[in-house]
Amino acid sequence: MNLDINIGDVVLGGKFKNKRIEVKSIGEDELGQPIINEDRKLLAVRIEKKLPEGMWSSESLAQKYKENNMNKQAVLKEIYN
Repeated sequence: MNLDINIGDVVLGGKFKNKRIEVKSIGEDELGQPIINEDRKLLAVRIEKKLPEGMWSSESLAQKYKENNMNKQAVLKEIYN
């Protein structure tokens, strides 16, 4: 299985898949399952760059639109309209 995940990418994890996690390392556990950051199962997260922008974390949206000098309301208006 090939996954498009690299070190430095952002994934969404946690109980409701909404906690922003930056990938610092990729490996395998003792059962051969892929893990990230030494403790998270890779198959239990969402890959943020593959999601539509409306499902991105607010931090990622702020980073993307910071270069365009857009405020939070302008960003949300552009996504949801």
